[in-house]
Amino acid sequence: MAQLSDQKAHLPTDFERLFGLLSLPGKEEIQACWDLCRLHNNIGFWVVWLPAAWSIAMYYHANPTVPGLVCLHTAGLFVPLCFGIKSLIMTIDDPLDYDVDALVERTKNRALPRGAVSLDRAWMFFALQMPFASEAMMLRST
Repeated sequence: MAQLSDQKAHLPTDFERLFGLLSLPGKEEIQACWDLCRLHNNIGFWVVWLPAAWSIAMYYHANPTVPGLVCLHTAGLFVPLCFGIKSLIMTIDDPLDYDVDALVERTKNRALPRGAVSLDRAWMFFALQMPFASEAMMLRST
């Protein structure tokens, strides 16, 4: 019975949990967020950017009055947007399937299964990316 009361004494209070959630990240946690975004692997960028670039090229082909430099400029503007979208997609993927990732040999060393970042902090990192993604999309649509 004493062991049970000791375990209860170590459960974090709501204040401790909130303080832990809002504390500044350490070097390992920053690296874990980099890993969540998969910024070390740019294959996802090409998956997002190539269809956008192809669409811009088709628009240019269908509208020969549009200057080619305008199309190249537009394709260039999509580069940071596509990196952002790819990073956002990769970031939400890990919290959604971290329990499965822990069981798969190929994915068990990702940031969440290896414990480099907590699930709450991963969701917070995703939430912090959302305003930037929304603003970028709004700027691009004007």
